[in-house]
Parts: sequence; structure tokens; C-alpha cells
Amino acid sequence: MNIITIFWKSIWELRAKIHKDPLRATGRDLNPEVYPHLAQEISEKLHLVEGDYLIDIGCAKGALDLLLSTKVSSIMATDYSQSMIDCAIMRNSANNIEFRQDNGEKLNLFSQKFNKILIYSVFHYFSSLTKVKNLLIKIFEKLPRGGEVLIGDLPDKNRRQLFPRRYYCEQKGIKRIVEYIVFFLSYHLWQWFTKDSLSEICKQIGFEYSFLPQETEQPTSRDRFDLWLKKN
Repeated sequence: MNIITIFWKSIWELRAKIHKDPLRATGRDLNPEVYPHLAQEISEKLHLVEGDYLIDIGCAKGALDLLLSTKVSSIMATDYSQSMIDCAIMRNSANNIEFRQDNGEKLNLFSQKFNKILIYSVFHYFSSLTKVKNLLIKIFEKLPRGGEVLIGDLPDKNRRQLFPRRYYCEQKGIKRIVEYIVFFLSYHLWQWFTKDSLSEICKQIGFEYSFLPQETEQPTSRDRFDLWLKKN
């Protein structure tokens, strides 16, 4: 386990315990009303239907999974942080959701039946583009034909210099200072993506792919984009 992985795991464990709100636990100060809009956007982009079996890699406290659970047959939701999973089980459980602690890079969950994968606001925490590519290769190998993947919230490298100017935190006092410190550390440790580099990876692996804009309800929509994949 490298130092970047240790840093991120420590951050997620800490945030899960400090923040009750699932958005703040993932490092965002957004209006809670954004969640239903985001769930609907994900559902449309992944073409979710009642017979789908969804894997969510990086589920945090499971707020999105609870909303998406009404649209699919089952969800296997995983997160690297055991504290996040504990919170998810406590607050966002449903009969068709299974929450499990799992390292998204190892993907010990592919023994489950699935045909759709959601990876939302996760890839920029990977320590290298090579690890991103290796995960996509594993997904392609396991994904059934016709299966789809939505990789959401990818930071746009072409917008990197503009991103800090729009960062806003509603926390006060010491929490505000801590959040700013974590943000600027994160900003420099994130993976930033270009569509050209991701296009090349998708072509090499064999995915059909499309880049999708985010809904404007999200404050970071100008600085991030989504990637839809399909195995034909």
C-alpha cells in the first residue's frame, strides 16, 4: 500500500466519522436536493431498468444507492473505507442493496451477477493512470456483452488551473481550515484526465465509449465530465 493510498483511506475514515451528511463526508458542500437529480442523471446515462444488476464502486455512505435501488433488481455497493460502509448499512440499507468493504482496484466482487457498473467520483483518487487502465481491463474482461459502465465526475485536466478559484466550503472555524487544507492537498494529489488519453485507453481495451457533460446543478460541472462505456 503506497503513501497516497494510505492518505486517501485515512481521509475517508475520518470524514465518515466526522460528517453526518453524506455529501460532506465525500468532501462536498452541496445542497442535499442535488442527490435526487444526480441519481436520475446516473439512471438515464446508465440506462438503468428493473432487471439490471448494478455494482457501485466507491459508494461512500450509500445515499445514491438507496435512490437507485428502486430502479434496478439489486446493487452491490462497495467502498474502500469500512467506516463509510458501516454508515451506509446503518442509514441507507434496502432489501436489494448489499454493502461491502472492498478495494476498488482489486475487485474481489466480480463473482457477483452484474451487467451495469457505476464508478462515481472515484477515479481521480487512483495513484496513477496505469491503475485506472488496469481496472478498466479487468472490468472489460468480466463485464457481459451489452453491459455498461458509467465513470462519473472526472476532473478535466484542461480546467485544472481554474478549479481552485471556485472551491467553496460552508464549514466554519477549525473545520473550515481543515477542509481547505485537505482540499489543496487533494487538488495536488488527484489524477486529472484528458479526453484524448481516456479515448486511447478505451480504444486499446475495446470499449464503445462516449464523453458526457454533467448536469448544471452540480457546481463543478464546468470542470468535470462523465465517461460512458459499453462492451459490445
